[in-house]
Amino acid sequence: MYVKLHDKADRLRFTVPCAAYVADHEDGLLLLELVGADSENRAVWSHLVKARSERSLVATGAHLHAGGAAEVICVVPTTKYHKVEQTGRVILLHDGLTRFRYQYLLGGDEEEPSPWFLPALQLHLAIPVLPHWASVVWTEARSSRLVQPADASFGPAVVWKLNTHPVSWEHLVQRLVKERRVGV
Repeated sequence: MYVKLHDKADRLRFTVPCAAYVADHEDGLLLLELVGADSENRAVWSHLVKARSERSLVATGAHLHAGGAAEVICVVPTTKYHKVEQTGRVILLHDGLTRFRYQYLLGGDEEEPSPWFLPALQLHLAIPVLPHWASVVWTEARSSRLVQPADASFGPAVVWKLNTHPVSWEHLVQRLVKERRVGV
């Protein structure tokens, strides 16, 4: 898996290995982990986060290639993207993955909730959430489409999109309490 960066004249500037890529086309790029040379990683990073005049999802000159699939990397210029940098590795994170927003959750699977699920739910819900509710609420949230996988995912990263509308979550928790599926 790799990212190709093209300039304005559509000439190839860099080809950078990529360890993980997760995108959501509604909110912009979520997670991109580049594992090439530092200068190439920084070139791709700066191209993705450079100032743009658009206010909605915009295609960049970077393209992800994984297997036989190719996808244009898109960003929302008004969204903050965080950079985590180590030698030979740059991770670009969407602001929704931070502990202050919790729009997206890392980890977990169909049955096992993300480790960030309960703190995120508590952040968006006015009623207290008990830790032993996690698996039941996660399962119901998945079936009610309050938690969905991200649109595109390549590599080992697993990202779930969290519906942050508090009324939907309140109804879900109230229903589960009434049905006695969760309790004290």
